Amino acid sequence: HLGKSELDYLESGGRILLLSRAAFREQERTGFWGNAWGTGYGMVVEDHPLLASFPHEGFSDLNFFGLIQDATWTPWKLLPRGVQPRIGALATTPWVTAEKNLDGKVGMWEATVGQGRLLVSTLNVVAQRPESVFLLDQLLRYCLSGQFFPAASLTRDDVEAVLAPPSP
Repeated sequence: HLGKSELDYLESGGRILLLSRAAFREQERTGFWGNAWGTGYGMVVEDHPLLASFPHEGFSDLNFFGLIQDATWTPWKLLPRGVQPRIGALATTPWVTAEKNLDGKVGMWEATVGQGRLLVSTLNVVAQRPESVFLLDQLLRYCLSGQFFPAASLTRDDVEAVLAPPSP
């Protein structure tokens, strides 16, 4: 979570890479293959400088297995208007239901907040797996680069409304 001092730092021009498996007020934990109820996921990986060195063709493959396994996702609908996921997923409703819907999920997004820049990832990038170590390295390099200029702009209130409050 981001507390008052972190939000102050961010608004004044700081850069924050928030790595959290519990960052959002509403979230869902999932695995690479979906869940036991028949929900399937199709990942969308944006062609963006953030992910330029990580192999993908606009979707996930087995190189994402360790990143997605036990990752958390947030419903796309919770992100403020204008924020586009850098890594997202479309989930179908379980096969055991008569009604079928697509539901957007988000695993990575970025935004400017005041004068600062925020990158949020709920993917499993801190695991001791080659894909996790490599992607974490790429995220850090991106956050320190001159390419880290998110298009979406959020207020402090927007960020506080999306991110989870501290645990009691």
